[in-house]
Amino acid sequence: MNTSSEVVFLLGAGASVKAGVPDTLKFVTEFQASIKNGEMRRTVDKVIEILNSWLESKWTTVKLDVELLLETLTKLELKDQEPLLQFYGEGEYLLEEYSPKQSIIENLKDYIKSRAIIDSDERIQYLQPLLGFIEQYPTIDVISAFSKVQSDETTMCSVMF
Repeated sequence: MNTSSEVVFLLGAGASVKAGVPDTLKFVTEFQASIKNGEMRRTVDKVIEILNSWLESKWTTVKLDVELLLETLTKLELKDQEPLLQFYGEGEYLLEEYSPKQSIIENLKDYIKSRAIIDSDERIQYLQPLLGFIEQYPTIDVISAFSKVQSDETTMCSVMF
């Protein structure tokens, strides 16, 4: 039976562990152990080795999880479509002598906010059905569990309209 089209929700923070589903760290080790094909296993072992080395060099407490492994494997498979690689040539970073990117990032965020915040109700009339929904359901609980590589945070929030 092909299950690749079925939807899977990864709730994070071990929400499904009691049901026997591995946490995001154990998924990696179990997946690695499950591979019987020698060439595939060699490739997975190398990818995991490189990612673990990178994580250990940057963050001492962050461990490789299935989300980072899947993201990395996907980017490796689609490397010809990965825009970041266009900024490297012959092992060198091509923007080394250009402006620091952090100030550009902040500038872009400010620009997006300045263009995306609408100050006129007339300009958002097309959203009336959504506004009606919000009036009917004034509180929407949004639970977002995520790991930031830098701080390993988990966030839960309730959004009020």
